[in-house]
Amino acid sequence: MRCRVDNGAHPVFSSVALGSSPTLNLVYWEGPAITVTGGNVKPLAHFESLLASGKDPLKPHWDILDNAMAENAVRIWHNCLTPALFEKILANKCACAEAGYGKGRLLLCSPHPEMGNFGSGPWAESLNFLLIYNGLYYLAGRQTVLL
Repeated sequence: MRCRVDNGAHPVFSSVALGSSPTLNLVYWEGPAITVTGGNVKPLAHFESLLASGKDPLKPHWDILDNAMAENAVRIWHNCLTPALFEKILANKCACAEAGYGKGRLLLCSPHPEMGNFGSGPWAESLNFLLIYNGLYYLAGRQTVLL
């Protein structure tokens, strides 16, 4: 799934989504489309395009490298998302959002960055790992991310 980042300057996306029109490629596995209804909820990213359908696990071939959880999920469970279903239920919908909760914050992410990298190097060096790290650092009250 390709997700378009609404605010590339947001600390969660530091060094993850780069360029004048930042995007992220993330695994989607039956997550919800987030509907932003409250004033304290801010969309952070939207579903832009389906890169590969989970309907046929052999196309395209993903090299999951060192992530056994992702390898088992791809082997055992089909993700039934097709291009037609993507257009009907996810296209341009909110994929990631931030909300205030009391004195804290919540980060909501429909795709699964924890599913790891697909053919881009070791998990701990991947952009997905950095996205999770940035999110945890941000939720811990830090405003900048140390790289």
